[in-house]
Amino acid sequence: MKRQQGDMTLISWVIVLGTIAFFVTFAMRPFPMYQEYFGVVTVMEGMEKEITTNKLTK
Repeated sequence: MKRQQGDMTLISWVIVLGTIAFFVTFAMRPFPMYQEYFGVVTVMEGMEKEITTNKLTK
């Protein structure tokens, strides 16, 4: 009996890796926006904590 191999060809690997690269690129596009947002939120929370602990005057 002849056994048939079920390995992936080079074209299959290119298609799979291309699909993964597309979705990774698509997922990474909004990352800088969220990073900036969380940076601003962190700074604002730090300022709020500093104002409440130091009892600054106007």
